Amino acid sequence: EVCNDWDSVDLANIFKTSVPGGVWSGITVKFGKWFYPNKLFPGYYSVGYKKNNCEDFATIKVLPAPLIMNDTHLCEDVNYLNLLSKEPGKYYGDYVWGNSMQRFYPKSAGKGVHEIGFLSDRGCRDTMLVLLDSLTTIDKTQLPSVLCFNSSVYNPVIKPLGGKYIINLDTFSNWITSNWGSGNHLVKYHYSEGLCISKDSL
Repeated sequence: EVCNDWDSVDLANIFKTSVPGGVWSGITVKFGKWFYPNKLFPGYYSVGYKKNNCEDFATIKVLPAPLIMNDTHLCEDVNYLNLLSKEPGKYYGDYVWGNSMQRFYPKSAGKGVHEIGFLSDRGCRDTMLVLLDSLTTIDKTQLPSVLCFNSSVYNPVIKPLGGKYIINLDTFSNWITSNWGSGNHLVKYHYSEGLCISKDSL
């Protein structure tokens, strides 16, 4: 068995012959001994071995890439991503930690595209990409600390615009303080951009 991500394989290291010094032939075989699995689809292939006008044949199996996770898109505030595979092996890369359960840690990795590799117990490799989006910074510096209790509509200046205000699980766009009642109120602001939701409270 050989992996289809391998560049080249010396067939003399795969098959032990009783008569050394012969010449190998077959699909992708070059220079009498080098087999190139990365130029083939997974499957079974026949290779020939010839010495002193005698020839024999063998079958070599090209394994597919390991079955690992697809590329994924996350926000940088995710605590961790469990790295799973359908065959034994180990993930590796920056910000990949753990043994029995391996995890990737977006908060440590930061915004950008991160490549994670996988090496199966059979020696085959594959990679996946994780795209991390950063959270938008919410600017509430222009909000007053006190509002009057009346029925007029107050339009708060919070950047970026277009988010949602939430009080006690109720979502609203216009601030009418008479609907709230007097006293202190916790207002949450959620702003969505792509898959990421930035949150702050007022």
